Amino acid sequence: MFKKLWHDPVWSKIISALILSAVGVIWAWAHFDLWSIAAKITRAGFAFLIAKSPVPHWMLGLAGLIILAVLILVVAAFAATHNTSESAFDRIVAPPAWTAYTEDTFYNIRWRWAYKQGGGITTPVCFCPRCDCQLLVHNLGRFTGIDIIAFHCPSCDRDLQKLDEPLEYIEQAVILFVEKNIRNNSWKDRVQDKQSTSN
Repeated sequence: MFKKLWHDPVWSKIISALILSAVGVIWAWAHFDLWSIAAKITRAGFAFLIAKSPVPHWMLGLAGLIILAVLILVVAAFAATHNTSESAFDRIVAPPAWTAYTEDTFYNIRWRWAYKQGGGITTPVCFCPRCDCQLLVHNLGRFTGIDIIAFHCPSCDRDLQKLDEPLEYIEQAVILFVEKNIRNNSWKDRVQDKQSTSN
């Protein structure tokens, strides 16, 4: 029973506070003349309880103890509720496992991206699959409305790919590929391959 209470997040704090209080009282009792102080407090308390008044003082003391016990129970219940809701909140906001999927290869180019707070995918960024340098992107189209997007690695000094589509279309296609892999759960194999390669 005590072991169960000790591992409880609320009762363990209450028990620790009681132990520290007891140690503090024993230390103060040993270093100060608390016997005379305790005797004076006891005499004053006894005199207060037996003093005559319209409401018996012992009844006021009992009411005070009851109020104090209720306050302690309310604080303990609030702390327990707060800890439970906090852990539930942590479980709610824990990111899904597929957010580890942040890199893949499309169009023979390595792409990286991140996830927005709502779950959307940020604009993917392209990298060289050989040296991992971020790529330069050029539009070689000479006429309006005709796009030829070229990906060039400044580190390797080589052209990786030319695509006859606007850059916005290519980036949107990469996002759609990522979302498809997440839906099909094929992202897991890609993450595992990346981890095994890095190891």
